[in-house]
Amino acid sequence: MCNPHVVETRLIASLRGYNFHDSYRIAIATIGRGKAALRTGVFHFLFNLFSVIVGILFAPQLVQLAQAISGGAGVGRQVANAQMLFNILGVVIVIGFLPIIARLLEKFIPETKADQERRKRQEEKHRKPLHERVGANI
Repeated sequence: MCNPHVVETRLIASLRGYNFHDSYRIAIATIGRGKAALRTGVFHFLFNLFSVIVGILFAPQLVQLAQAISGGAGVGRQVANAQMLFNILGVVIVIGFLPIIARLLEKFIPETKADQERRKRQEEKHRKPLHERVGANI
């Protein structure tokens, strides 16, 4: 079995790296996309921040569990298993709070008139038959 401190160090580095790299890419992608996209980006950042904090706090336990399910595999497999457990744990913890989180995000990042008009256009577009939406002549 590998040294747990090596696995823990690599796990923490990967948690921070993957999650925050993802967050700034999504933040850039929300620019000019309306308040719904901004709410999604803010949620994603906060979810990643929360997950990383929980992952760092419980890294020793994640490593122990990853080592237990890895069956003597190398450090790479143990880190991958710990990362998988971390992702599942993050979703399981947050999923029950999604309605509350959605309401809070809608309260703090409300729709503008432009967002309402954009949503209306999208709804009208999706009411049309598919061949009209894609411009196909049938």
